[in-house]
Amino acid sequence: MNRVLINYNNLYRYYQMELFNLKVMEEKKEKIRSKYFKTTSSISESETTRTGNSGDKYDQYMIELEKENLLEQIKDQKNLINKLNYYIKKIDYNLSELTGIEYRLFYKIVNGVNISRAVEEVVSENCFNNKKPSTVSVIWEKYYPSIKKEVEEFKSIQKEIKKLYEP
Repeated sequence: MNRVLINYNNLYRYYQMELFNLKVMEEKKEKIRSKYFKTTSSISESETTRTGNSGDKYDQYMIELEKENLLEQIKDQKNLINKLNYYIKKIDYNLSELTGIEYRLFYKIVNGVNISRAVEEVVSENCFNNKKPSTVSVIWEKYYPSIKKEVEEFKSIQKEIKKLYEP
């Protein structure tokens, strides 16, 4: 079983990949449409009499789309893209609401760093730059509780994405 790694960068890559997949589906739909209809906006009278009723073409077009299940696939793809976009915006919003140590800590977590490791990295950055707090316990006691809600939201987003991509 493939494990899906969910961090902000991968989430954004999944979003871009799904946008590309939607584009491919829509191009396929357009290719089928062009088989049945000219790209001009109006049909001349001679074309209508020569080819028969344009409703027949539309029916054939719709039958082919249904046979390929393309309309349903496009709808599902758009729903997936909307979900991914919502998750990205939610993480962006949470990041925008944080500052200082809380921001750095949450930023590391959403970019795939384990929570404990993120705390250690923030402490080591503070030590290196002669900033306070420079102990792990202070970060855990004072700063982590203020981002705990955002971390829990991110964990729930990770679970939702895994449901979408893992069998």
